[in-house]
Amino acid sequence: MTPEEFQQETALLQQDLVRMATRLTGSQTDGADVVQDVLLRLWLMRDTLHSPLAPLARVLVHNQAVDVLRRRHPTSDVSVLAETCAETDSHEEVERMMKVVSQLPPLQQTLLRLRHQEGMEM
Repeated sequence: MTPEEFQQETALLQQDLVRMATRLTGSQTDGADVVQDVLLRLWLMRDTLHSPLAPLARVLVHNQAVDVLRRRHPTSDVSVLAETCAETDSHEEVERMMKVVSQLPPLQQTLLRLRHQEGMEM
């Protein structure tokens, strides 16, 4: 695909992609950022692309928006939660949480311990 063809096709798609990304992320600025990232990725792949770009662009926007949403909600460390609960003298909440964790299958307990106590990444 030539640069001119790419520019013509993305000019037609850009507004729809921004609307889609805004709807998925819930933020106009995040939506615009997602579309810019996708257009950059498509630009780098333009030599191997052919018309129509819309289906691929929509899938990429969807995946990028999901990535943005995942980054927006970081996980909390269990030890921090336990310290916070201990500071507020609500040991009952910690005990209840530990009781729920103890009811999980052994593999899931191990994964939680590795992730939250040992600090390992996914």
